Amino acid sequence: VLIQHGSYAHHCQVIADAYGIDPGDRVVLLSALTFDVAVDQIAATLLAGATVVVADPLFWSPAELPARVAENDITVMEITPAYYREVMQHVRPGDERLRGLKLMNVGSDVVTVDDALGWAATGLPGRFLCNYGPTEATVTCVLHPVPAAPAGRGEAALPIGRPVPGTRAYVLDGSGEPVPVGVPGELHLGGARLARGYHRRPGLTAEKFVPDPFGDVPGGRLYRTGDLVRHLADGTIEFLGRIDQ
Repeated sequence: VLIQHGSYAHHCQVIADAYGIDPGDRVVLLSALTFDVAVDQIAATLLAGATVVVADPLFWSPAELPARVAENDITVMEITPAYYREVMQHVRPGDERLRGLKLMNVGSDVVTVDDALGWAATGLPGRFLCNYGPTEATVTCVLHPVPAAPAGRGEAALPIGRPVPGTRAYVLDGSGEPVPVGVPGELHLGGARLARGYHRRPGLTAEKFVPDPFGDVPGGRLYRTGDLVRHLADGTIEFLGRIDQ
């Protein structure tokens, strides 16, 4: 995927602002360098003047992560839902080892109401945030700050949220027309953060990056994510699955 320097720089500033990263923060790098969210954990952190803490090469197991967070004074963490659920089995209510964590950021897969309620039950002060974003839209491009008492129950999925600055999101039907609130459609992403396309794959680029009929920039495009979503009444976007499933 070909990401332009301007999109990358814009992304890092947006993420640093959205995560509230400041020079005193310590952000843990838990992702492999080949995983796109490492951009959030490295470049956005350094842009904010904060510190990147590189996890051990052998990775931190869920059981040892709370202690490692405390030992390294971690303040911002971004992990997948599966890893988060394993970690939470080793977290106690009011766990002092995680009291310095100001942001628990969970994404790259479906995050449930139970996930958010589990964090709220600890009584810890850190924010709980859901993130979503494909590489083709310069990684994280939709965010959902989760309230302490999210609506819904159990394994119901939380909304993925609203687009960040520089990203536009549309829910379209098979003819490329917007659907009403509550009606499922394919998520299309537009804006200045879109990638140029796929390296040396013009056919796939033309298939996935289609003309943007809603923007005011000549030659603008939308990225077809292949994700089935719907807009909720409050303006957030709910992920429902994949179009091809």
